[in-house]
Amino acid sequence: MENARDCRTSPAAHAPLLHIVKPMPQMVFNRVFAAIYLCAILTFLYYRVKTLISSSTLAYFSINLALLISEILLAFMWVNTQALRMSPVCRQEFPENVEKVLERSHFPGLDVFICTADPYKEPLIGVVNTAVSVMAYDYPTEKISVYISDDGGSALTLFAVMEAAKFASHWLPFCKKSNLADRSPEAYFNSNQSWSPEIEKIKVIITHRSTPLTIFCYWLTILVVVLAIRNLCKSIPNIKDIYQPHTFLENLLFALQAFKLKINKFAYQKY
Repeated sequence: MENARDCRTSPAAHAPLLHIVKPMPQMVFNRVFAAIYLCAILTFLYYRVKTLISSSTLAYFSINLALLISEILLAFMWVNTQALRMSPVCRQEFPENVEKVLERSHFPGLDVFICTADPYKEPLIGVVNTAVSVMAYDYPTEKISVYISDDGGSALTLFAVMEAAKFASHWLPFCKKSNLADRSPEAYFNSNQSWSPEIEKIKVIITHRSTPLTIFCYWLTILVVVLAIRNLCKSIPNIKDIYQPHTFLENLLFALQAFKLKINKFAYQKY
């Protein structure tokens, strides 16, 4: 919000807005409700303190004291949750103005962690689709790194990532040359089934440019291999003991079995 105000009121060059902040209509209702609720809480606490003082027996005093402490804790928790509700805002971003304010060479570095544990409970096609989608961001390739953390250490996950790397070496240059808005392979191929004029133009671009349509068989290869291995090779060995439950993310920063998919730069330079 301060950035937006600075852009509006600065007497220097009129830099384009990166985002604007608008208060939401329910702000007034939230504040009125919070005021009424706070009065009710104070009244109830006053009643509890008065009852505690007038307790005649030790047991009655102990019960009222325990209730008072618990109600104070609950009231404290409620007060802490009101900061967000007191001034709810709606933000509207303008990512197209980022390069007008900041040079691409000054963009911050991004490290994206994609975590998975069990290839049978978490479909690998979704994991590799997420990885390839992030790698295809319209962002400086030398400033973005994608890590896949496989807590289960599955060979199936490793194979799927290797296949995704082969596919990404073709998909990333295609996204850059074709300037695709939706760079998720799964979403792109699902939308490609429709016969809209926009999809027809994309098909023409793929067919007549240096990136032929046949290279996208890599994406189907991943799905076919995953399904085949699921049906035929259920007992793929894991690095972790099969009798020990997965710890998921608790040792992520200490024992990160990561496959650093930083092939963006290589893929773009290849074409």
